[in-house]
Amino acid sequence: MVTELGPEISNGRTSVIRAYGDGRVIKVLRPGFPDRALAYEHDLATAAVEAGAPAPATHGIVEVDGVRGLVFDRVEGELLSDEIALDPMRFRQWARTLASAHVGILSSSSDALPARIDVMAERIVSADLPADVRTAALDVLAKAPGGDSVLHGDFHPGNVVVTMSGPVVIDWIDASRGHPSADIARTEWLLTGGETPGEGLNRRVVNRLRKGFVKQYLARVTRALGVNRKVVDAWRIPTLAARLAEDIPDEEETIRQELRRMVG
Repeated sequence: MVTELGPEISNGRTSVIRAYGDGRVIKVLRPGFPDRALAYEHDLATAAVEAGAPAPATHGIVEVDGVRGLVFDRVEGELLSDEIALDPMRFRQWARTLASAHVGILSSSSDALPARIDVMAERIVSADLPADVRTAALDVLAKAPGGDSVLHGDFHPGNVVVTMSGPVVIDWIDASRGHPSADIARTEWLLTGGETPGEGLNRRVVNRLRKGFVKQYLARVTRALGVNRKVVDAWRIPTLAARLAEDIPDEEETIRQELRRMVG
């Protein structure tokens, strides 16, 4: 039986991933995040695995060295975000990989996950938004299509591991169910919403490559799932309004400007 935490493998805004015995890892939340989040993620990740989504299996919550964590199968491979950074000129290949992983998720279904529309509505109500923007976002959400497709909720290259047997997707804390277009719209923002790194000519090159990557991803994922691009676009207002509730300082001003542009 494992009794010690292994070395750190990766870390993010909310958690640290450490080795935990043979073939497994443990996800430990950073201070300030409640333990109940572990149980919540365990239930979501388990539902995703049971639905057939390309996710690592869970093995319950344990306490080691005075800390509690959620145990997963260890996924051996490279993050897609790292592969893109090493060789951005292969953006078409990376877009195929990203789209393939997303199709693998969105093609599965579950009734054990919370409805994305309900999750988004709760976030929009809690977000610091002008009244007219909140109303517009909720109005769009009320007319949006539902569904029972598995939605990841935070799908981007940093959550896709490229393995010998295909892409595996990690970090299921925001998983839900709904129409595939909702998750695609969220991913489109995650791929395009940040600042373009570099300056001058380099920034223009990077921006061109990123636009090509996003275009290829969107074309492939919508074609594979038979999703109308106009339906994806319709999710943009509620997607950005809900994103504000996540308190991402680097994005806040850009999101507010985009919402104001769309709402008028």
